[in-house]
Amino acid sequence: MKVVRANVFTLAEGSMSRHVHRKQEEVYLVLDGTAMIDVDQEQFKVGEREALAVPARAGHRVADVG
Repeated sequence: MKVVRANVFTLAEGSMSRHVHRKQEEVYLVLDGTAMIDVDQEQFKVGEREALAVPARAGHRVADVG
Protein backbone atom coordinates (compact mmCIF):
# COMPACT_ATOMS: atom_id res chain seq x y z
CA MET A 1 0.00 0.00 0.00
CA LYS A 2 1.26 3.49 -0.83
CA VAL A 3 0.28 6.46 1.32
CA VAL A 4 0.66 10.15 0.49
CA ARG A 5 0.76 12.69 3.29
CA ALA A 6 1.02 16.46 3.00
CA ASN A 7 2.54 18.69 5.67
CA VAL A 8 2.66 22.47 5.56
CA PHE A 9 5.24 24.23 7.67
CA THR A 10 6.84 27.64 7.90
CA LEU A 11 10.50 28.28 8.60
CA ALA A 12 11.59 31.68 9.85
CA GLU A 13 14.33 33.26 7.75
CA GLY A 14 17.66 31.74 8.76
CA SER A 15 15.99 28.65 10.28
CA MET A 16 16.84 25.17 9.14
CA SER A 17 15.63 21.61 9.60
CA ARG A 18 17.90 18.54 9.05
CA HIS A 19 16.72 14.92 9.06
CA VAL A 20 16.63 11.51 7.30
CA HIS A 21 13.76 9.15 6.50
CA ARG A 22 14.51 5.46 6.09
CA LYS A 23 11.53 4.57 3.87
CA GLN A 24 9.76 7.82 3.04
CA GLU A 25 10.42 10.00 0.01
CA GLU A 26 9.65 13.72 0.32
CA VAL A 27 8.74 16.47 -2.12
CA TYR A 28 9.31 20.05 -1.01
CA LEU A 29 7.17 22.70 -2.74
CA VAL A 30 8.12 26.26 -1.90
CA LEU A 31 4.98 28.40 -1.72
CA ASP A 32 6.64 31.69 -0.75
CA GLY A 33 10.25 32.85 -0.55
CA THR A 34 13.38 30.82 -1.27
CA ALA A 35 14.76 27.66 0.30
CA MET A 36 18.23 26.14 0.17
CA ILE A 37 17.90 22.37 0.33
CA ASP A 38 20.95 20.18 0.91
CA VAL A 39 20.53 16.56 -0.18
CA ASP A 40 23.51 14.43 0.84
CA GLN A 41 26.43 16.34 -0.72
CA GLU A 42 24.42 18.47 -3.21
CA GLN A 43 22.81 21.87 -2.64
CA PHE A 44 19.71 23.17 -4.43
CA LYS A 45 18.20 26.66 -4.40
CA VAL A 46 14.42 26.31 -4.67
CA GLY A 47 12.26 29.36 -5.32
CA GLU A 48 8.56 30.15 -5.25
CA ARG A 49 6.40 27.57 -7.02
CA GLU A 50 9.37 25.25 -7.50
CA ALA A 51 9.66 21.75 -6.07
CA LEU A 52 12.41 19.30 -5.19
CA ALA A 53 12.07 15.55 -4.61
CA VAL A 54 14.24 13.92 -1.94
CA PRO A 55 14.69 10.13 -2.08
CA ALA A 56 14.38 7.88 0.95
CA ARG A 57 17.57 7.42 3.01
CA ALA A 58 19.03 10.74 1.79
CA GLY A 59 20.18 13.09 4.52
CA HIS A 60 18.62 16.47 3.88
CA ARG A 61 18.42 19.94 5.36
CA VAL A 62 15.97 22.69 4.48
CA ALA A 63 16.91 26.31 5.20
CA ASP A 64 14.89 29.50 4.68
CA VAL A 65 17.17 31.91 2.82
CA GLY A 66 14.60 34.58 2.05
